[in-house]
Amino acid sequence: RWGSTTILAAPCCQHELRSQVALPAFSPVLQHGILKQRTAEILTDACRAQILRILAYRTDVVEFIDSKHTPKNLLIRAKKSAPSNTQKHVDEYLTLRNQWHIEPSLEKFLKEELSPFLT
Repeated sequence: RWGSTTILAAPCCQHELRSQVALPAFSPVLQHGILKQRTAEILTDACRAQILRILAYRTDVVEFIDSKHTPKNLLIRAKKSAPSNTQKHVDEYLTLRNQWHIEPSLEKFLKEELSPFLT
C-alpha cells in the first residue's frame, strides 16, 4: 500500500489467532494454554510472511534477539522483488489458512491488495 521496498517487522499481537486455532488432529497440543499460544504465534508469523510473498516480497523470518532474553525474538524481513511463484504462494497460504480455520487480520487489512490473488 505504501510502496515499501524493504520491510523489517518485529511482530506483535500474535495472540489474535489464539481463539481461532482449531484443528482436531492437534488437540493434544492445543489443549495446553502455553502450547496453543505458541502455535498461534507461529501461525500468525507464518501467515504474515506468506502474505508478503504473495505481494512479491522475498521474505524470511529470523531470530534477532537470543531467546534467553525474550521469547518474542522473531523478525520478518521482506524485500520487494519481481513476482515469482505467486500461485504457489497463494496455494500455500490458502492451505495454511483453511487447514487451521483461521482469519488473519493482515489479510483483512490488505484485502484490496490481495483481492486479485485470493478470489
